[in-house]
Amino acid sequence: MSLSVIERIARELVDRLDDVTAANGYASVITEVVRPRAAGGYTPADGLCVVHQLDPEGVPELSPAGNPPATAWRQPFNISVYIMPADSDETEIESLINAFAADVVAAVCTPIATWHNFADDTSTTAINAEWGAQTTMHDEQGVANGFTLPLYVTYRTDENNLTVVR
Repeated sequence: MSLSVIERIARELVDRLDDVTAANGYASVITEVVRPRAAGGYTPADGLCVVHQLDPEGVPELSPAGNPPATAWRQPFNISVYIMPADSDETEIESLINAFAADVVAAVCTPIATWHNFADDTSTTAINAEWGAQTTMHDEQGVANGFTLPLYVTYRTDENNLTVVR
């Protein structure tokens, strides 16, 4: 069974985020990248990255008529990273958030020239990608414990076959 174009994009995004490790030259370390599951969630932990796939929006101006017609989509992803240092760590949480966010952007934007096309082993899958505004996450006591960074990926498929890139 062929994967849908959006599933290929999501998997490529997860693969890129998995690269945020000290061994790959990043100052920050993502300990695990997860996508939420239907039968259970995840437990927030230091370095955990959660990729939420939100509801897509149609992009009519990029959906040309034809045989078959193509349909363009703008797919939002929220990349959330939990930063929960030890109580003995005296580094300001905002500094940790800033460093982690910079490493996340650098990893997702690799390779620099074509990052926005989300090429996988098969082909280029996206038309474009762009970042949204970062927000800070807070725990129950109101203490900052991470961030969410939206990423909007625009892609196009056959109208009647979501596995075909157009």
